[in-house]
Amino acid sequence: MRVLAPRGRIDEGIAEVKKSLEVDPLALIVNANLGRLYFYQRQYDRALQQYRRTLEIEPGFMRVHHQIVALYEFEGMYEKAIEESRSIVRAEPGLPGRDSADLLLRGYLTGGAKGYWQARLDLAKTASKKEWVPPSIMALIYAQLEQKDTAFEWLTKGVDQYDQWATWMNADPSFDLMRPDPRFAALVRKMELEPIPLPKAQ
Repeated sequence: MRVLAPRGRIDEGIAEVKKSLEVDPLALIVNANLGRLYFYQRQYDRALQQYRRTLEIEPGFMRVHHQIVALYEFEGMYEKAIEESRSIVRAEPGLPGRDSADLLLRGYLTGGAKGYWQARLDLAKTASKKEWVPPSIMALIYAQLEQKDTAFEWLTKGVDQYDQWATWMNADPSFDLMRPDPRFAALVRKMELEPIPLPKAQ
């Protein structure tokens, strides 16, 4: 998956992951990766179903809760994203979690989508004072706030620092707001990849 998805070979990645699940149907990481590949393939309902199936195996698998939050954010379903974040006991740096849910809700109720992302930015800045926040997360937040130049400054840092979020940006729908800008393709090529065309929603 790590090799295939960034190159746009998502169908091959799904086939590879499914073979692994034939051997070990309860493997948490493999089940989660299948959900993420469906997300990259723009099969959002199927991705959510696979994430939920993974949580049936292990309800406390925080990575999958984070992925569900990201899916809801992408679809603009902020109340569901906030509700899901309440399941995250210890959030990864810069990401929503139980402790930040109320702040995100206030931001959303007072400012809509922009208020939500401003709250996300405030949380990420606070977190960055204590621990490393992946630059690509900052880039996504600034992109949502329509601060494109700042978003690309952070995304460039992500590529330069080998941030794992940047590794997936060629396939990840979360970066679609930045994708039309020529700077995005330039950063993809900087990672020695070729920009992949957007797949059609399925």
